[in-house]
Amino acid sequence: MRIKLADLAKMSKEEKDATLEAFVKKAQEPPTKEVIAEWKNKIAKYEEQYEMSSDEMRKKLKLGEITETFEICKWLMDLHVLDRILKPNEVG
Repeated sequence: MRIKLADLAKMSKEEKDATLEAFVKKAQEPPTKEVIAEWKNKIAKYEEQYEMSSDEMRKKLKLGEITETFEICKWLMDLHVLDRILKPNEVG
């Protein structure tokens, strides 16, 4: 589900409320298998590009063996999203 902010700005209050309510409802639904697979594929691409597992990357980062570049940061954020998708009831 996508909408441009410019389009949202043109809507009436009732249209905005209905649209935003639909977004919230969609966000509360459990992720589909396809969504999970998409996030796993994103992470697999990083692992292939850097020739290491995500666990290995985290360990090397903690030990200072690699630097947290912009790409590594994106990888870490994607891992966090996947963790949240797979464990939605955990706070963190």
